[in-house]
Amino acid sequence: MLARKELTPFPDFGQARRWIRQCVEDHPNCSQKGGQETRTLLQGHSSLLPSSHAPIPQLATPGRLEDPILPTRVIDVGSVNGLEEPRLVLSEGCRAKYVALSHCWGGSRPLITDTSTLAKHLQKIEMSTLPWTFRDAVIATRTLGYRFLWIDSLCILQDSPQDWQQECAKMAAIYQNAIITIAGLAASDCSAGFLQERLSILPKPLIWEYETESNSPIAERAWILQERLLPSRILYFGKHRMHWECNTQPT
Repeated sequence: MLARKELTPFPDFGQARRWIRQCVEDHPNCSQKGGQETRTLLQGHSSLLPSSHAPIPQLATPGRLEDPILPTRVIDVGSVNGLEEPRLVLSEGCRAKYVALSHCWGGSRPLITDTSTLAKHLQKIEMSTLPWTFRDAVIATRTLGYRFLWIDSLCILQDSPQDWQQECAKMAAIYQNAIITIAGLAASDCSAGFLQERLSILPKPLIWEYETESNSPIAERAWILQERLLPSRILYFGKHRMHWECNTQPT
């Protein structure tokens, strides 16, 4: 797993976009082959996967015609200027790049979509109603240049056992096909957020290889193995720095 990080007072999204672009263009391991190897590894940890998981579809390669099929529901985050409120959309088999969020639910109940709020969320999800981690995920998705975001509690009907079973069966594919998975390492629950100002004693960004912090709240999630190994690319937002991982092995 290739890992890099930077140090700046605020996350350097320009650097993050460069990492993504370099990975998409130059890393052959961050593709179907890497994903299938990960899938084989996870078969040895079947207790951490949904019992009725569906086969993972082919990973998309760069290019609009080969973008992945979107998950059943995704959040349309709107334009980067923030003039549009986010809203839930039904993908109906459309293809596009999307971002996935890996987060810790913690003790506080996150904002959810259920059968009573689905119609409302299809109209809009006001930014002011989003917990900070979700709000930061919307901002990060916009700033990285993508339109769609997948968050489990908002994109799966939480009071529908049938929908939960169907969507959980696809969850491995959802993380694997995302252009990038973002994770707030220091966020102990959905109210914590991850885009706060960070203190740094260094005068300019610093990039080097690292091993992911193992004592972060997000590492305690039961499904962290799946959310750590399945994505081709993960962008971590830590308390002091922004971390990057992808499937390309360092030489």
